[in-house]
Amino acid sequence: MLHSYSRRTAGGPYEDSTFWSPSWALGTDELMTGNIDDVARTAVAIGNGRLLSQRSYRDQIAPPDIGPPGPPPESYYGLGVIVTNTWVVQNPYMNGYVGVMGYLPSRRISIAVESTYGGGTDETRHWSAEVFNRIGAYLAPGHPPRAPG
Repeated sequence: MLHSYSRRTAGGPYEDSTFWSPSWALGTDELMTGNIDDVARTAVAIGNGRLLSQRSYRDQIAPPDIGPPGPPPESYYGLGVIVTNTWVVQNPYMNGYVGVMGYLPSRRISIAVESTYGGGTDETRHWSAEVFNRIGAYLAPGHPPRAPG
């Protein structure tokens, strides 16, 4: 089991948060659990729009209609997803676990990475994003993702 470590207060000591209940911050039935294969399959389902009508999916991944005219930015926030260099990405964080899951529809590539903070780790650094971006750049050099982290 991947143990997670977090701080209850900014600048406070790290503590093992592996068994913290996610229900402390969420309501009933607002959380799903799964393994990394489940996360990768979910990335495909979200990234290819299979869970939505075609119109809703287009709305979900459309660039924002604010800002200067011209081509959309390389990375932007859609409806519940980040779109970065045509990858559809989500980057959940909870109780010391940090992850990135993404899908590149044009190449049908899904990637899911999960990591944790540990004692002495810089919490401003999102290791999952770094690993995700490097794997994505290797698998799709013409479309390297830029997941935030």
